[in-house]
Amino acid sequence: MKSDGRIVRRGEDAGGACPAMSSGESATARNRLSGSDGVVVIVSTPEDPHAATVANALSALGHAPVWLSQGDIPGRAGHAFLFEEKDPERGAPVGIGNAEAPAAIGQRFGYPRWVWRMGDRDVLAGRRVRSIWLRRLTPVGTPDVHPEDAEFAKREIEVFLGNFWQVVGRGAFWVNPPEAFRRGERKALQLREASAAGLAIPATLIGNEPAAIRAFVRRHAGQDGVVYKAFLPYGWDGKDGRRHVIPTTPIGPDDLPDNDMLRAVPGIYQQRIAKRHEVRLTMFGDFPVAVRIPVEATVRNGELDWRTVPLGDLALEPCKVPEGVLSRVRNFMRRLDLAFGCFDFIVTPAGEWVFLEVNQMGQFLWVEARNPDIPMLAHFCAYLLAARRDFSGASPEIIERIRFRDHVPANAAETERQAVT
Repeated sequence: MKSDGRIVRRGEDAGGACPAMSSGESATARNRLSGSDGVVVIVSTPEDPHAATVANALSALGHAPVWLSQGDIPGRAGHAFLFEEKDPERGAPVGIGNAEAPAAIGQRFGYPRWVWRMGDRDVLAGRRVRSIWLRRLTPVGTPDVHPEDAEFAKREIEVFLGNFWQVVGRGAFWVNPPEAFRRGERKALQLREASAAGLAIPATLIGNEPAAIRAFVRRHAGQDGVVYKAFLPYGWDGKDGRRHVIPTTPIGPDDLPDNDMLRAVPGIYQQRIAKRHEVRLTMFGDFPVAVRIPVEATVRNGELDWRTVPLGDLALEPCKVPEGVLSRVRNFMRRLDLAFGCFDFIVTPAGEWVFLEVNQMGQFLWVEARNPDIPMLAHFCAYLLAARRDFSGASPEIIERIRFRDHVPANAAETERQAVT
């Protein structure tokens, strides 16, 4: 990626255009991959290797995306939208880009013109947006103002951004919509909606009330036991040079800290579920891709949480999701208005699928990194271009053209082990 935000594919000069389709490709394929239906916008941090890989692949398909980061505001980026009766440059009704406002709207001002500018370059100016991948929402930058004015300025920037996305994203396909993005991060809401959708969930206590926590742990200690989970992934670099994370941890009555510590840090305490295996289910709209994660890998490494197991020790195999479970998952996604999600399930020895959680913007390319026969990157790119939830998977043509190994940035060798949540 160049310093001005443009994505450079492997083996391509920064100024090079994406190669044209071969003469043997059909007109249908050309139309399906044409750029006439709007631009794909990626919202993430500049250093996100997941986003870089997707951007490279989209560029290879002839759909170079626009990559925006809220962290560029206000220092590097400026943006605006204009409501005005007449376009001062053309003396015509204001429209989106060069298009005049539709007369049928019957409004005096019509749609606004808008722009997102980096330095002196317009990176997104009045273009129709096909889809917006809300990959990572980062805090806005610190305004360069007097310290006493900083809080006011930052608040105004955040409110303005909310307005901006509503205008720019009007009619676009969101992955995921902003409100769903926020709802999807709430673990208690996930469990409530999963149960309401008919999915099995573990007995769970969420909170920081010591008496309730101790009673819950004692109650389940004689059964399968209890595990502790943090609300969000948390990691740090140890003195041994390795990356450490807080994993799902088995806990008993004697493992609990004192009451002051329990009050200080709320947590998730769940009944431990016996496993035949685990499943990571990635939903691209209605289209499922599920992989079986054998329990042997975690047992062999002395772990309970497969995320702490070396990726090379995970033998991922595609698996079929029972139709009843899949129907409930789709119902759950509708309830939370999710267009995408990475679901974690335990399959019990009796064959029951138990919902653990969904990461509404989880990592998914690590699956293809581990098993190249599972075309996660092709499916996701095709999904952003299809811009509809009733997606049925990437075409054979796109699967043939788009492989993770060909588009992962050369400087992101550790991409798929940085985080797999």
